[in-house]
Amino acid sequence: MSAEQSQPSRRRSVFLIIIAFVLVLLALYVATQVVGVLFGIVMPPSPPLPNGARETSHESMAYGVDSWAYSVDTEACDVVTFYEANGGTCFVAPGQCGREGTEQISLPVMGQCVGNVPFSIFHMQWAAELFRSGENGTRIELDREVFWIGTGPTTTPQFDIDQLSPSPNATSEG
Repeated sequence: MSAEQSQPSRRRSVFLIIIAFVLVLLALYVATQVVGVLFGIVMPPSPPLPNGARETSHESMAYGVDSWAYSVDTEACDVVTFYEANGGTCFVAPGQCGREGTEQISLPVMGQCVGNVPFSIFHMQWAAELFRSGENGTRIELDREVFWIGTGPTTTPQFDIDQLSPSPNATSEG
């Protein structure tokens, strides 16, 4: 075989190697996207929970739609601060936690917190109602709903959000 014939063959080999490399990179990218979606379906995220929370009940209405009850040995105002630090928007009853609060929440509910968590191509919304229990304990009633298509409705507590004054640390989503 002459040198003139091997030159196009070598170029063709290099071209095929480049094409194969690009196809492998494309396949890896697609695989990581598929794995992320499958992982999100198999193991949707849980709502945030303070350390030391003990589950007292759990009800699953559908896959990704759950209600839990927890007890925690943390003061309710500290639980409000925990949820705000974890991306939640919290509202408290009047005079609770040194805040003005809102008339829309009345005792025994001490506060309500809501939040959103996007994951993979899905979206999860959670809501927590906080009740004081004992001297320094808190009972948390926590709901989660995973939206498998779209982001779901705007997350709002069970009261009219337009009439509320949120906690100073709250962030609202527009």
